[in-house]
Amino acid sequence: MNMGYAGKLKVLKPISTITSSEEITIKVEIFNDSADEWASDGINPCNLSYHWSKKSGEMHIFDGLRTKLIKSIFPGQSLITEIKVAAPQKAGIYFIVLTLVKEGVAWFENKGFKTVKIRIKVNPPWVKNIKPKQLK
Repeated sequence: MNMGYAGKLKVLKPISTITSSEEITIKVEIFNDSADEWASDGINPCNLSYHWSKKSGEMHIFDGLRTKLIKSIFPGQSLITEIKVAAPQKAGIYFIVLTLVKEGVAWFENKGFKTVKIRIKVNPPWVKNIKPKQLK
């Protein structure tokens, strides 16, 4: 484990469903337990991102959208922010892993960072327009 990446991510407002191709934000808190600053700008900024995998475990989308950190996170500090997420185009059951990436250097989870993995049902677009009574 690389100590410059020690930390974790916590979801503050969990989600369990999303509509295919929809873009949403998820409220998270990022904890920097390392001795290094996680810079929000510069040559190799740290950004929030994610990976989508299928229920089978097969990777579906590795490079998720990037969300710029609203400010740098210094050692021992945490930051509450939101991550922008785009749902897969095809409906189904997926897992999303929320993480950080130091652009051009490394994905944080490959260096010991504790990510968050969430099971999410991706609904087809037409489900969004159905009232709950119609689903019974």
